[in-house]
Amino acid sequence: MIECPRLVGRYVTVYLKGALKVLQLCEVQVFEPCDESCYNLALYQPSTKTGGAAYPDAATDGNPNTNYFGHSCALLGGGAKDPFFTLDLGHVTKVGKVRLWYSGDCGYCPYMLDKFQVRFGMDANGMGNPVR
Repeated sequence: MIECPRLVGRYVTVYLKGALKVLQLCEVQVFEPCDESCYNLALYQPSTKTGGAAYPDAATDGNPNTNYFGHSCALLGGGAKDPFFTLDLGHVTKVGKVRLWYSGDCGYCPYMLDKFQVRFGMDANGMGNPVR
């Protein structure tokens, strides 16, 4: 979970720097500054991704199951350079927390998250937004 001290913006980007990277996001959840009973702002929201995505909408379907083969995770990048996932919340809002689930059914997956960034702000492509 990434704490965001009351940042204001519209776009959340998960960016994985490096060559031959794979970004397997099983769920992305975004919450306003409040307790855990808050509504997940990311649920079913549109997103843009690195080309070659498999199950691209799985990252915002509300299912945090970390089994990729259950079609519960979005596979992004497929070994591309600098894969990313940018979520459009649909409106400007304050964000208190971003919670990510990564694939848990492969031995090398935790190492694939080396150097990942979460960015939040008003830039639709994500790269101009501050890193959290």
